[in-house]
Amino acid sequence: MKNYSDIYSVTAVTSCRVTPDDLFSSVFGYRPLPVKALFAVRDRIAAVAGLKRGGGFADCICERDDSHLTVVKNDRHLSLTVVLRCGALDGGRQTLSVETRVEFHNSAGKAYFFFIKPIHKILCRTALRRAAGLARSPRR
Repeated sequence: MKNYSDIYSVTAVTSCRVTPDDLFSSVFGYRPLPVKALFAVRDRIAAVAGLKRGGGFADCICERDDSHLTVVKNDRHLSLTVVLRCGALDGGRQTLSVETRVEFHNSAGKAYFFFIKPIHKILCRTALRRAAGLARSPRR
C-alpha cells in the first residue's frame, strides 16, 4: 500500500452558509456511542502497538479561511492531513467536502491504516450527511 488520499463531497440545501468551523464540528465533534466505542478500541490497540492515541483535533488546525480548514496530525508512523472545504452558497446549495491524505512513514503506519480505512470511509460519509442535514435545520 502506498500513500493514501480520498475526497468525499455532498451538496447541502441551505439558506445559511455552512462554515469550515461548522463542518469541523460535524466531522470531529460529534461522536455517537458506536463511534466512541470504535475510538476506544482503536486507542487500546494503538497503546499496545506503541502508537499515539487519537487525542483531539482542535489543536491540530494549521490553516483556516472562509472556505476551508486544514488539520494536520503527525506521528512517527504516519502523517494525516484533512482539508474541510465549504463552497460558496449558490441558489440555496453549497458543496461540502472532506479530503484526507495519509503519508505512511513505516509498516506500522500502513498496518494501522489498513484497519482504519473502512471505518474512515463510513465516518467521512456520515459526517458529511450530518453536516448537510444540519444545514437544512431551521434551528441553525
